[in-house]
Amino acid sequence: TRAWWSGLWADRTTDSVYAELAVRGGHASTEQLTAFASTWRGWGAEDDGWFMVPHGEVLCRG
Repeated sequence: TRAWWSGLWADRTTDSVYAELAVRGGHASTEQLTAFASTWRGWGAEDDGWFMVPHGEVLCRG
């Protein structure tokens, strides 16, 4: 469900190795990550929100 996905990504955005590396590397501030997490949660509350995770496979022949 959208609520599950939004919570998952909001939590990953602020409480994960990704978050630690983003802040330590100077790519984002804690405040920015908190804002991103809030946006994820906002998306989860929208009736018409959707999320797509495409998966693919590359086949190579020699």
